[in-house]
Amino acid sequence: MSGFFTLNSSLSASEAVSHISLDSALLVNVEEAGKQFGWAPKLEGNTLVLCRDKLCVPVDLEQVAHLKNGDQLYIDADALGKILGFSPELADKRVTLKPTGPETFDDRSAYHAGWPSGRGFEVGQTLPDIPLIDLEGNEVRFSDFLGKRYVIYGWASW
Repeated sequence: MSGFFTLNSSLSASEAVSHISLDSALLVNVEEAGKQFGWAPKLEGNTLVLCRDKLCVPVDLEQVAHLKNGDQLYIDADALGKILGFSPELADKRVTLKPTGPETFDDRSAYHAGWPSGRGFEVGQTLPDIPLIDLEGNEVRFSDFLGKRYVIYGWASW
């Protein structure tokens, strides 16, 4: 898990993935689950970053059940399924991942988007059109993305 792995795997969503039962949680191997659905995991400290194409979704490991076994990371199957778009099925001591369909993809970016009561924006409101700089040094504005879903990932060193 020291970097991105290649996505040219022969795994498909019908093949079993490695799993561990921890208390009442079912944990699945992140790398194997990611390969099945085209997501590349990267571990950065206590954050798992899942990337596909140009979309990356951070997962705070302090918020979900997980277990590191050697160089393999196992994470709560239900939590990972919300992000990657699958539901785990346990039968005969084998875990397979059933795709939930493309209609749920837009909901995955909202997995970590909960706001405390009284904060955030209401339906129909838009963000202020402030200028930001992307990773390539280009200025972008929220208005550039009207009508599209996007993930804003912020970091600070303070």
